[in-house]
Amino acid sequence: MRIRVMGALRDLQNNRTEEFSNLGNIGQNLPYSMLKFWLIHNPRANLQFSPDQLYVQTPDPISRTFITQAIDSDAAFKRCTKEAVRRKPNDPELRLLVVRPIGGGGLYATMTLNMM
Repeated sequence: MRIRVMGALRDLQNNRTEEFSNLGNIGQNLPYSMLKFWLIHNPRANLQFSPDQLYVQTPDPISRTFITQAIDSDAAFKRCTKEAVRRKPNDPELRLLVVRPIGGGGLYATMTLNMM
């Protein structure tokens, strides 16, 4: 089962969130550690840093608003993907908020030898 990932960048320093854009598809059984790797090396995401924090937004069917939850473990990510498939089995969608590191320390996580 393929899940469409919609992503937005959250900049805490400027207190700003970008628009959600389509980042591509992931498999339902993707491990949490590979999700961060996928985000760093995904050309559609265009991240130049390692994500500090990841959040998922799920729609609340009663109030029609979005509930934001942190993804901090493999179990939390599995729960989010299962919930996305359960809500829309024909076209599952995962809305990710990627938080930019404040100190810029995440920039060094993606450097290669030829960048030094």
